[in-house]
Amino acid sequence: MTLPALPPIAPSPATEPTPALAAPSIPITIEVDPGMSTNLMLLTGAGFVVVLAICFFLQRFYANYLVRERKLAPRSANFSGMLMFGSLICVLVLAFIGTMAGAFFRLPFILPLAGAALALGIGSLMPLFKR
Repeated sequence: MTLPALPPIAPSPATEPTPALAAPSIPITIEVDPGMSTNLMLLTGAGFVVVLAICFFLQRFYANYLVRERKLAPRSANFSGMLMFGSLICVLVLAFIGTMAGAFFRLPFILPLAGAALALGIGSLMPLFKR
């Protein structure tokens, strides 16, 4: 059994999009600090990674402290440590934005990160006040 050949598809004529359906073009400009050299960017990025590693070790130390001294369950202590790690990362990102990308150091970027850092920091300290 053979299938019949399909008729060729005629190309549709190219039409210009109507102005009502066209997407508006909004120019986006990002201010880049012309004085920031590549070496300074590399040093700041390397510092970011080093501080990230330090924050990770602080998280592990805090979780072990909660298990050892406060007699908290390891699962709860690890969760509290991860909340502290998230809080420190939010603060680190705020510092990174402040030094590297001055164009993004505005309230719409700062407020959510600061709020998240505050909420995560409070959440990580809650096991210290439980009895």
